[in-house]
Amino acid sequence: MEAVVSIMGVPEIYKSHKVITLSVHDEGLQTITWEERGLERALERGKKTKLTEYFALNRDSEAYRHRMYSVVETHSWCASERRWKPRILVRGKEKQERYIARLVLIPLSAKHESEYYLRSLLLNVPGPQSFTHIRTVNGVVHPTTKEACIALGLLVHVGEAERCMDEVCRLFNGKSVRNTFALLLVYISRVTRLRCGKNTLKT
Repeated sequence: MEAVVSIMGVPEIYKSHKVITLSVHDEGLQTITWEERGLERALERGKKTKLTEYFALNRDSEAYRHRMYSVVETHSWCASERRWKPRILVRGKEKQERYIARLVLIPLSAKHESEYYLRSLLLNVPGPQSFTHIRTVNGVVHPTTKEACIALGLLVHVGEAERCMDEVCRLFNGKSVRNTFALLLVYISRVTRLRCGKNTLKT
């Protein structure tokens, strides 16, 4: 293998896409890390996250408002400036960097309920301009992300529970699958539990 790599210049590892992790957090509750004596600067930088700057991008650019949070082919995140910048595509260049965006996984629990439903909104609502705007459905501002999901029809309970289980089954091991299924049994309605349980057992 090493001889082929050395003589023919064939790469041992090939990565077709770069994966970008997109933050999901409630307003003012983003995670901030800092080094010793760097708290003030970290707090200032922490005000701008990929999510808050996505909202800002939608406020400033009407042309971008039809896009979902997970669509990143036109912009790239500049960590040093803490903002989304238009991606420059070089004409005639055969290999352009390609990206896949992944929203962080949020567990369905009482502690993370708001973020869980915010993630659902971000996957289904194009061009939100603020935390308040994403909770607005047909001119009505809903007090919670869960109520906004219900108003949008995203919480067709059985379907939502089954989508959650499908995603967990694809990405995690048996223990995580069992834990998520147990949480669903706690937090969803009795009728949904029966239907979701039957479908999950089949798979």
